[in-house]
Amino acid sequence: MLITKKKFNNLLAYRNDSVVSIFIPTTRTSNFQKDQLYFKNALQTAKQGLEDRGMNTKETHQLLGKAYALLDDDNYWNHLSDGLALFIGPDFFEKFELPISFNEQTLIGEKFYLRPVMPMMTGESRFFLLALSLNEVKFYEGSRYSITPVIIEDLVPEDMESVLVDIGAKESLQMHQGGGNQAIFHGQNKATDKKLKNYEKYFRFIDKGLMEMLHDEKVPMVIAAVDYLVPIYKDVSAYSNIVTEHINGNPERSTPVDLHRRAMNILEDFNQNQKAKLKNNFGDYLASDKASFSITDIVKSAHDGKVENLLINQDYQSWGHYNEEKRLVVIHKEKQADSEDLIDLAARYTYEQGGNVYSCTREDLPRPTANLNATYRF
Repeated sequence: MLITKKKFNNLLAYRNDSVVSIFIPTTRTSNFQKDQLYFKNALQTAKQGLEDRGMNTKETHQLLGKAYALLDDDNYWNHLSDGLALFIGPDFFEKFELPISFNEQTLIGEKFYLRPVMPMMTGESRFFLLALSLNEVKFYEGSRYSITPVIIEDLVPEDMESVLVDIGAKESLQMHQGGGNQAIFHGQNKATDKKLKNYEKYFRFIDKGLMEMLHDEKVPMVIAAVDYLVPIYKDVSAYSNIVTEHINGNPERSTPVDLHRRAMNILEDFNQNQKAKLKNNFGDYLASDKASFSITDIVKSAHDGKVENLLINQDYQSWGHYNEEKRLVVIHKEKQADSEDLIDLAARYTYEQGGNVYSCTREDLPRPTANLNATYRF
């Protein structure tokens, strides 16, 4: 099961004295004994860590009970993906079989450790897809690994004709959409200004409805439509991050799988260009105090909502502590009992306040001398 935005936000908000986050690599083939061994070791680490925090044996077994039951379910271990993430707390248990591989990690704290799955929710992974035609409107939320239809019937009109009827602008002109890149109008050779205004009315109704749902979103949106409709929609849309390139053709004839494949081809270039721009312009941002590679500055700026783009070294953790009231960042040379990963903390703050989080190799960072780079909104 993939992580939806709702489930991720639930994980983000959950707090307790002792919660457990487990990440292990798994296999799609029948090598479940190795996967079970990884998991068994993770549970032993979790048990020891909980006891170190003051729990007795009965309490640890109660907290980890569902995880122990999962360990003994041989059928479950025969149907996995590339990675397994578990989040466990009192009266809380979520597991996700994900198409990404993890390094083995078991962490215990007062909140879940979410950095390994953060890139699935922001930055270069999550996107929207608007399949737009004169006869229907469909909307999808996608990631690198999946695409899911979003119910929008209560937000947008059924088709253009229904809009024209509702606003009293229906004409006697018989119209249908062709299979190529042009609409066919019986009795006329080209669209008039009035017909263009009808398109705009239709698209404004669609955009107004979608913005009720998307008003605080900034992830990329790909449009699937015939060529001549795309610039008209972009002109009326209030959404701030519509991708320049679109999926050409009538989307009524495409399956979600096909739309996902074509969207990912577009987004691969889009995301590479976005990261390249950040890297190439990072020096200018630094010169104007709109960027930093200081973990101390970035944690505080992320907490303040200033971070627009956060680029993190995917293979590094920086242990320490941040006191929000005193705005004090303390870096620990080694992991301590009260340590938290400051990179994870900065990623949380950035996500919560609408920024983008990008996971990179150290060599791909604009300033590879540091493990955390950021550009600021202001």
